[in-house]
Amino acid sequence: MKKIIIILYIPLLWSCKERELLVDLPYSGDKMVVYSVLSPTEVVTVKVSKTYPPTGITTYINGVTDAEVLLYENDKLIEKLKYTDNGIYISPNSFKPKIGSSYQLIINSLTLPSITTSREIIPSAPTIISYNFNENINSSLNKGVPSKKLLVKIKDKNDEDSFYSVTVGAYSQNIKSYLVDFSVDQANSSVFPCDFKYQNSVFMSDDCFKNSVYEFKRGYELNPFFLINNEFVKKDIEKVVAQVRHLSKSYYEFGKTYYEEEDLLRAFVTPNPRFNNIKGGFGIFATYNETLLELQLK
Repeated sequence: MKKIIIILYIPLLWSCKERELLVDLPYSGDKMVVYSVLSPTEVVTVKVSKTYPPTGITTYINGVTDAEVLLYENDKLIEKLKYTDNGIYISPNSFKPKIGSSYQLIINSLTLPSITTSREIIPSAPTIISYNFNENINSSLNKGVPSKKLLVKIKDKNDEDSFYSVTVGAYSQNIKSYLVDFSVDQANSSVFPCDFKYQNSVFMSDDCFKNSVYEFKRGYELNPFFLINNEFVKKDIEKVVAQVRHLSKSYYEFGKTYYEEEDLLRAFVTPNPRFNNIKGGFGIFATYNETLLELQLK
C-alpha cells in the first residue's frame, strides 16, 4: 500500500507548476470618502478621506486636506467648514443643526471628483415612556458576572417610519467604557431580527412595533474594562448612562449593512453591499437625536 501511495504522489509533484494569472481588478479611480453624522447637540464635523486602488500600490494619505466642504441647510448654503487635521473639517462658527431642518454637503477638491451627499433631516428626540435598570440577572455570556436587565419603553412616531438605537456606557473618573450586552426574552428572525447589533449599539426599526409602545429589553454585564494610560484596567463604576437615539433611515441602513449573523447562521444570509448615500463618492451622511438616561446601579 505504501508503494502505491508513493507512485501516485510523485506524478502529482511533477504536474504542480506555479502559473501567473493576470486579472484586471475593477477600479474606477480615486474618489472621496465621507463620514459625517449630525445631531442637534454636536458641532458639525466631517471626515474626508479617499479610496485606494486594489493593486497593492500604496497611495495612503492622512485624510484629504484640500477639500472645500460646503454645508447647506434647507437647500441654502450657510457656511464653509474649516480644515483642522487628519482630514477633519468642522464648523468655524460652532454651528449645531436644528431639529426638523434638512442638511446636505457638497464637497469639492482640486485633486478628486466632487461629491454630493443625500439630504438628511434632523429627527425629533425619542419619546421615552419609562425605563428601569433595577433587576439583577444572570449573564448568558459569562457565568457569575454581575449583570442587570435594562427595560426602556419607547413611544413610536405615528406619522413616519422610525428607527432607533440604544447604547449603554459606564463611567469611571470621566472615562467611558461600553457595557457588554446580551439578549433577554427576545427571539431573532432568520434574516434580520427586530433589533440587531452595530458596534456597541442595538439598532431597531419600528416595523415590529409601528404606532405603538416598544419595550426594549437587554441584559448588561457590570464588569467593564477602562482604558487608562494605554492599558485596560478594571475600576469601580461611578455611573451608567443609556443613549436612546432616534435615527435617520440612512443611519439605520448604514448600520444594517454591517450587521452579521452569529456563527453558522452567516452561511444562510445573503451578503449586503455597504450602504452609501454619497453621489460621486462613498461613505455615510446621516443624522440622529438622542435622550440620555442615567441608570441607577442600586
